[in-house]
Amino acid sequence: KPDPAEVERLLCKHWAEKQLLGCNWWAPGVGQKVGPRGESYLPNGLVLTHAYSILNVQKVQNFKYAGYTGNVFLQIHNPWGCHEWKGPFSDNWAHWTKYPDLQQQLKLVSKDDGAFW
Repeated sequence: KPDPAEVERLLCKHWAEKQLLGCNWWAPGVGQKVGPRGESYLPNGLVLTHAYSILNVQKVQNFKYAGYTGNVFLQIHNPWGCHEWKGPFSDNWAHWTKYPDLQQQLKLVSKDDGAFW
């Protein structure tokens, strides 16, 4: 299992070097609703085995949220322009009002455009 601190360090390093970053979500035996191209959608809005681009890497300080211990937030984009993450820190997350400083730092835009934190 990768060390989370090392993953954060590498993400920040490569972002600072202006390298192209991407990611995907894969979980064997998971998924619902097969789409027209054979893709599986998860209830959290993500598409299994789908490529996403990383639009932004933001390091934050002194942030605590139940179970989240990281210091780095990724802004991710679905190139289809739809099917966004629906969990914590998503565009329409109900708890944003409790974290206005983080919302401002991330320059959150609530728009159905495929981009999400």
